[in-house]
Amino acid sequence: MSSTSTTHIRPGSRKRPARTPRQQAPPQVRPRQHVSQWLSDTIADRVDTLPGWKDLSVGNERTLPRNARADAFLAQVSTVRFALVILVMGLTLGLYVRHVYATQETLSRLEQAKKEHMRLNLKVNRLHGVLDQMTGPQNIYERARALGLEEDIMYGPAIVWRQPD
Repeated sequence: MSSTSTTHIRPGSRKRPARTPRQQAPPQVRPRQHVSQWLSDTIADRVDTLPGWKDLSVGNERTLPRNARADAFLAQVSTVRFALVILVMGLTLGLYVRHVYATQETLSRLEQAKKEHMRLNLKVNRLHGVLDQMTGPQNIYERARALGLEEDIMYGPAIVWRQPD
């Protein structure tokens, strides 16, 4: 027999590389009490070296979904403050809408006043025209002739009319 050993390999499996001398050494067998002590020491060492939740969350704020960030924000805001902010925003919106409707109403009244002003201006201008026709020179000359006055180039003395007794 030879000193080499043969390994049986199943079809489709890979052949494992040969072990180094360090890996070939069997682990030391410890008594049961030493194993549990070793295990608890190893776990305690690993727990001390493992990062905590706060360490893991540093720098990952961008990876949180939007609704998680919004939920975190809402968790920090008090209910009373949130209700007051909503109330103030509602009142502001209501006042703005009221302002818009009041401005539209004022604009319509202003346009009506402008139309009325234009109508009255036209009426005043028409009445001034009628007055000018009634007191114009042509009308006055005709009425003066009817009273017996004669037209002359020269102006005469002022006519004073006295009411008969």
